[in-house]
Amino acid sequence: MKTNIALASVVAALSGFAGLASTANAGPDIHINARFGPPPIVVVRPPIPPAPAFGFSSRAPDRDYRDYRGAPAPRGYWKEEVIKRWVPAKWVVTRGYRGREHRVLREGYFTYRTDRVWVETGRGYGRG
Repeated sequence: MKTNIALASVVAALSGFAGLASTANAGPDIHINARFGPPPIVVVRPPIPPAPAFGFSSRAPDRDYRDYRGAPAPRGYWKEEVIKRWVPAKWVVTRGYRGREHRVLREGYFTYRTDRVWVETGRGYGRG
């Protein structure tokens, strides 16, 4: 008897929702979404500090700029040097009009190259 009343109340409750369903989505299946596990992680960025007024900061500087001397300047100069280099002989293979290989010996020769070299000096700037 109690089960009949409980079953009748469930059927009445479900039939009450039937009027809310449209004809395009009317189906006998019921979907229930449930989420298990930890809550989503929310990342919050720290607030942006206000910009200093007129280039001056209200907080203490990170370092004392009066004692900052930096690294010493390099002492020396650039010098261009001409380097003579030997290029050895080699065979050059080309193809002719009908696909035949033609081998030609290219003889060795000297070539010149200009390199910039840093010359370190112990005294001040410039040459000398």
